[in-house]
Amino acid sequence: EDHIISGQGRIYPNPAKEVIQVDWSDFKTGVNIDVKIYDQVGRSIITKVMSTSDNQLDVRSLVGGSYIFLARQNEKLMIQRFIKE
Repeated sequence: EDHIISGQGRIYPNPAKEVIQVDWSDFKTGVNIDVKIYDQVGRSIITKVMSTSDNQLDVRSLVGGSYIFLARQNEKLMIQRFIKE
């Protein structure tokens, strides 16, 4: 069964301008984290493999609007909506 972590404070700043910082405190170190960013229509815009030591994501390529940040590590799933200015 999936363990879903959602809510505020996991990625910041929100709204974001250039870079978002990710709080990986609920994730295991040394295990890959699959990260996807979706636009409001559900298209996958950014796909990246991250780790707990890699806590910055460049969002300068995104146009202004609302996005979904989704991170998966095995059964753990983190979903958070954010705004790109």
